[in-house]
Amino acid sequence: MSKQAILVVTHYSTTQYCLDLLHSLEGVDYPIIVAINEAEKCDAILDMAFLRYLTDKQIETIPIEGNRWEIGGLTAALICTSYDEFILIQDTLEIRDSNIFDLLFAHEGYSVAFGPGWLCYLGKYRRDILNRLMLPVVLTKLDAFYQEVHFGQYYNMVAADIEKREPIVLFPQWGNDNPANTYETHFGRENIVLDNPYVIKRKSLSWAPVGPFNSTILHYKG
Repeated sequence: MSKQAILVVTHYSTTQYCLDLLHSLEGVDYPIIVAINEAEKCDAILDMAFLRYLTDKQIETIPIEGNRWEIGGLTAALICTSYDEFILIQDTLEIRDSNIFDLLFAHEGYSVAFGPGWLCYLGKYRRDILNRLMLPVVLTKLDAFYQEVHFGQYYNMVAADIEKREPIVLFPQWGNDNPANTYETHFGRENIVLDNPYVIKRKSLSWAPVGPFNSTILHYKG
């Protein structure tokens, strides 16, 4: 039987979002791991409620040196844990119905994307597939956006080869152009809200890429 866990990827500067997410995960039976980008700057965190929550709930944390974004979280989870399957969640997500985890984990031994193209990196990844990729090192926000598309494509290719089927997509209609999406300001940031019966995802309406595209190229190790 596969060892399964929920992997939350956050940044030392976005703890207010992460705390909202963690509150929405209360009552979930699966282990929760929080990977913290730029953990070396954690002394700068002023949100003591976030740190106290992690301690009180005994939530496992993985420090990531530098900001390596979502793929850095996957890489850290592969190195620092022994779980076979991870549901990756960005810290700007909130859970409306925790049954989503049962739906994702029910397909044991198979990769499951929440929406088309692994949008927002959301879905269940398998160690066996990730170990066959040379995971890219993501260095900038622009890299992270690029890999959100291209990493998903490569992961799909390898998963289809190994699992002998295309990864399952739970909600084909979920995406940026869904007419059911709304807009709101949250923690002073303008967001498009990707709504769903199971999750709420807040995506910033504006972002400024920092630096050039630096991400390493993906390779299939076979």
